[in-house]
Amino acid sequence: MASGQTSNYKLNQWAAEDKVLREEFNQDNFKIETAIADRGNCKIKTGTYVGTGTAGRDTPVTLTFDFYPLIVFLNGAETQSETTKYYIAHRHNTCICSPTYYHSASYHYGRPLYLTWADNGLSFYVDIDAPEAQFNVLDRTYHYIVIGI
Repeated sequence: MASGQTSNYKLNQWAAEDKVLREEFNQDNFKIETAIADRGNCKIKTGTYVGTGTAGRDTPVTLTFDFYPLIVFLNGAETQSETTKYYIAHRHNTCICSPTYYHSASYHYGRPLYLTWADNGLSFYVDIDAPEAQFNVLDRTYHYIVIGI
């Protein structure tokens, strides 16, 4: 029998001398499952899209999901050394700054990425002709992770 419990969810904790009971494990599993369900059954999806080579307000990148997105992680790196090419956007963002990118023989820093959230997706664009900053370079594969409900 467990000699202690955790403070938040009252899950069983056993000392070395305690007898471990299957019923206690089953009770803990039920508590964990109930707590997760009470949080809204978070959904997670990973995916990719291929860039079309366009940029700007009239040609946003649009991602569509089968649930309500809350946070999206976008990765635009082609290699492991390109660690700065990513975006993290949560539902309350309507504009975030882009990472550093190379365009037209000069570096651009912190270009705004404009976001439009929908009940089942996200669209985004930059305000200049720079597919690199919009994560939309022609034929480049981009990866994303989205978390929602």
